[in-house]
Amino acid sequence: MQGILEQIPLNRIGEPNETFLVNLSSPTNATIADGQGVGTIMDDEPLISISDVTKYEGKKGQTRLFTFTVTLSAACDQAVTMSFRTVDGTATTSDYIAKTGTLTFAPGETTKTITIEVRRDKKREANETFYVDLFDSSSNSLLNKNRGIGTILNDD
Repeated sequence: MQGILEQIPLNRIGEPNETFLVNLSSPTNATIADGQGVGTIMDDEPLISISDVTKYEGKKGQTRLFTFTVTLSAACDQAVTMSFRTVDGTATTSDYIAKTGTLTFAPGETTKTITIEVRRDKKREANETFYVDLFDSSSNSLLNKNRGIGTILNDD
């Protein structure tokens, strides 16, 4: 059996875990006490997650760098890609510099970063938030936590 399993190609499509049933029936010289078994095929493609970042706005005339960490739950033997974009929350693009792009994890890599510049203003205001959303991940991965929250703490 070992040799047969080694020849089965790897399925590199990210998907949820799958279950199947095995039903027993028509016993001969026996009684079936539990006639159904459940099998679970665990998906082993890496899960993608992004961190949240909370920082003070910063000094007058300066920008503050918010660095979001994107991680894979496990190293993959193939490249893993996804797109990202910033999205307004209570903060708008007057508070930060919008950014879009693509991240590519080379085989074996598990960590990447996305850095967003936050602009300092002189307003006394409540803390504000913006988001970094991950989307369109390659088929060999699954998005687990696809929204990073950037919280700009007011320090005016």
